[in-house]
Amino acid sequence: MEKKLNLELQKQRLNYLISILLKETEYQIQIPEDLSKKHFIYKSLCNMREPNPLPKEFIIKENEYLQERLKTFILTRINEIQPLIFTHPFLSSSKKIKNLKNICLWKGDITKLQIDAIVNAGNSKGLGCFVPTHVCIDNQIHSEAGTGLKLECYEYMKKIGRDLYDGEAMITNGYNLPCKKVIQTVGPCLEEFQGGKPTQEQIKSLSKCYINCLKLLVQNNLCSIAFPAISTGLFGFPKVLAAKIAICNIDEFLNGLETTKKDKIKVVINVYDESNLKIYEDVIINEFSK
Repeated sequence: MEKKLNLELQKQRLNYLISILLKETEYQIQIPEDLSKKHFIYKSLCNMREPNPLPKEFIIKENEYLQERLKTFILTRINEIQPLIFTHPFLSSSKKIKNLKNICLWKGDITKLQIDAIVNAGNSKGLGCFVPTHVCIDNQIHSEAGTGLKLECYEYMKKIGRDLYDGEAMITNGYNLPCKKVIQTVGPCLEEFQGGKPTQEQIKSLSKCYINCLKLLVQNNLCSIAFPAISTGLFGFPKVLAAKIAICNIDEFLNGLETTKKDKIKVVINVYDESNLKIYEDVIINEFSK
């Protein structure tokens, strides 16, 4: 009975949210009865909207809806993810990765991770992806966080008065995500004429993404962070090289910390499927195990 009541309440909340969002558009649609279809419409309207103010009641109902939705997911806690010292013990004889106790490799959904901070691989505008059906991490993170994330990003972008540079990072609240904070960064985007070959400047920019996100982690007294494979999707950065850059820069940054600070930090390299996991596993074996 309780589940049925929650379902009806969730439908009512979505009906309200969709009705408010539709008023910002020229669309006239009939709201479907099915909850998943309602959510798709809500998510699409949120993704495509400009960061304009919303009624206080909207924010309250959106938070209620997303928090209730969050309860239906199986979340992974950061302390459930084992570091490389345990998952890849053969690395203990290698001198190429020094911080095996601090670095983890994990396959899963970054938006279902209970951690201090997750990294969003966004674009230079810093406002999320405005294409409603786009299956990118930027859309995924903004969709689960709620409209508050885009509004906070907008305030930050308005404050700096320019686009984000490649390699730059900014930190926001996590809103309805299970993480405390979201760190947005902009990776380099390869042009078609480059044929998948990044320039030295683009390699440096990708390195800066990892370093600047880790700097924000330490500056904000946070202890755990999860990185996606920045720039390796539509931005076209070669995945093998990107994996090497990620591991090297995370390890190098940790090397520069005092032991007391480093001991508290846990860095998760997050991949979302088996093919990307294999890339990291191959890089670890071929580049870092000897």
